[in-house]
Amino acid sequence: MLSSTENRYHMLLTGAAHAETCVALGRLDEAAKVIAEQLALARAAHARHFEAVARRVQGQLFAARKQWGEARLAFDEAITTLDASDSRLELARALYHRGALYQAMQNAEAARVDWTRARTLFEQMGAKPMLWRTHALLGQLAQTQKRDEAAEREFAAARAIVEELTAHMQDESLRANLLQRAAKVIPPLKPLTPRRAAKREFGGLTEREREIATRIAQGKSNREIADELIVSERTVTTHVSNVLSKLGFTSRAQIAAWVGEKGLARPQVEE
Repeated sequence: MLSSTENRYHMLLTGAAHAETCVALGRLDEAAKVIAEQLALARAAHARHFEAVARRVQGQLFAARKQWGEARLAFDEAITTLDASDSRLELARALYHRGALYQAMQNAEAARVDWTRARTLFEQMGAKPMLWRTHALLGQLAQTQKRDEAAEREFAAARAIVEELTAHMQDESLRANLLQRAAKVIPPLKPLTPRRAAKREFGGLTEREREIATRIAQGKSNREIADELIVSERTVTTHVSNVLSKLGFTSRAQIAAWVGEKGLARPQVEE
């Protein structure tokens, strides 16, 4: 409808979205035509923002065609322009999609860097529909790299956002659709083993670290703790440092108070 009018501004607003939808539907030839028209229109109007958005979508098109070099160039140009113009939402989208390109090219570290920056931007702007997907991608990446704790954190954040979004959806079909999409990229929660449940309850401290904390609460020195546990004093010093770091404390007195609050009268024995 707009193409039959002189309303070029609205064509600039809708063209990239039209092309992106075509890419998602696999109608790549149609997407290429729309993007070519969008780029010509943006350049003629000297509309750098809209040109950058069109280049981002063109990058998605090239990626869908496995034209990695062309896709990388399109994303790089879009990100450079959007970064300079402080278009944070579009910048985050471009980073998100370039991260996906890097993943397809098996450059995991570059993907992690782009997705981490995109996650920060989406979070700052409250763009939750994109934020949960970014958390999920970072979780999948961490999982493949055997960084299990990082993966769990990302997946937990993604689940929390999806739960928040679906809780406010009145349309059941939209709710079901979001849950279905989320289930494809976010693994289900695994039941915690007794050991992991205890670790989570006590600030991430391991059984040995809880033993150390309990003895600190009893007023024992590192040397005395080492003698009791039959380990080196250096090992105890390392454990104490880990306890302070995990609990966010700076003193042994804080550890002692925490032990009292948690009811750790003696070292906890895990099944």
